[in-house]
Amino acid sequence: MKIEVYTAGYEGSIEKSANVYTNDPDWKIVVLTIKAQLKPAIGISPRRLRLSGKKGEAVQGEVEIKANLDKPLILKPGSFNLAERMRYTIKEVEKGKRFIVQFKREQGLTEPLDGYLKIETNYPEKPEVAIYVRCDLVQ
Repeated sequence: MKIEVYTAGYEGSIEKSANVYTNDPDWKIVVLTIKAQLKPAIGISPRRLRLSGKKGEAVQGEVEIKANLDKPLILKPGSFNLAERMRYTIKEVEKGKRFIVQFKREQGLTEPLDGYLKIETNYPEKPEVAIYVRCDLVQ
């Protein structure tokens, strides 16, 4: 018997169960449970950046990227579909381990924004990370 658990996209504690049907009259169904603590190769917090501001008000926020492997992480800017409406900078806080990505719109919001920044990495386990950014107008 072989059981596979696909963990792509998950992090933190998970618990998965499988029912095994047997021909044993005393144990017709056996429940196998697998518990795991998943730690991704690269941690992103928050995964989705949500900003809000009044019309004409500047907005800014930041996202932390952490290397969870025992090798240095290298980040290379990728595609940013909000480049004409917002700026971002990547700052290395701890060499090869921790980065802060800062997002800013200094000229003020005129409309809601919704987009993403894709960053290339040197990790074959996670060659690209995506940060989703949303800016909402509030009254």
